[in-house]
Amino acid sequence: MTSPTPALGARIRAARAVTGTGESVFAAVLLFTLFAGEFWRDFISWPGYFVLAAVLAVGSAILVVRSRPAFRWRTTPKTLLVFLALAVLSIAWSAYPGASALGVLAQLLTTIGGLFLGLRLSTAGLLNALGNAFRWILGLSLLFEFVVAVFVRQPVLPSRRSRPSRPGNCPRRSTGAATCCSTAVLSRASSGTATCWP
Repeated sequence: MTSPTPALGARIRAARAVTGTGESVFAAVLLFTLFAGEFWRDFISWPGYFVLAAVLAVGSAILVVRSRPAFRWRTTPKTLLVFLALAVLSIAWSAYPGASALGVLAQLLTTIGGLFLGLRLSTAGLLNALGNAFRWILGLSLLFEFVVAVFVRQPVLPSRRSRPSRPGNCPRRSTGAATCCSTAVLSRASSGTATCWP
């Protein structure tokens, strides 16, 4: 009977060979933020989320620049460049230039993150980072729903929204965890839906 330790060691060496450990953790945090931004906005507020997004964009830019990728015009996605140029130019004729500028800034920051993922990660490294990010998203979601269903036992609103005026009056659109159905939540949380409305 063989011990599982050599297999685990071989897997760790293979994972490190695919992408550096620090880069794979950074990629997982980046993908977690891209797919579960609402978690950060509820947990650290909008200003905190903006700081986090800026840190991730700057980190992505630094990692891309340090890697000195070879620029090949033939393989550059020209439609992406045209789209980004059009988005920047659209600020000029927008009826809401401030909001448009914020939208374009968010698009540019997301593009920087995408450049990091596309240029620095192999296919296996990207799949590994996606798997880690989705495991954290699902795990934290189920843990949160479990804690609310077992210990809090009432609807929990995100911190940035006001509470309902009357107890039991839980607005559908603004509820972070709706445990209005007590025991039904536990059975639904295990199936991944984890939301129950009265």
